Amino acid sequence: MLDYFKKLIDTSNTLSSNRFAFLFTTIISNVLFWLTWAGVSAFNREIVDVPPGVYIIYGLANGIVGLGKFGQNITEIKAEPKQ
Repeated sequence: MLDYFKKLIDTSNTLSSNRFAFLFTTIISNVLFWLTWAGVSAFNREIVDVPPGVYIIYGLANGIVGLGKFGQNITEIKAEPKQ
């Protein structure tokens, strides 16, 4: 497992480095969003409504990461040697 993560952050293999960056960004944005919401809800002792602007920013951030990952997959497919 450790070798797999070393491969993901290897800067000589830019596609794997990009994959790690995209996945890390997605994980951090999701964890940060939901933990903040859970913390505020726990502090107020009630379920807090998240403002629409926050959902929009959250969706855009995940959408950008998703599009970047999609673009990376296309690049990898084009870079593969044809047999």
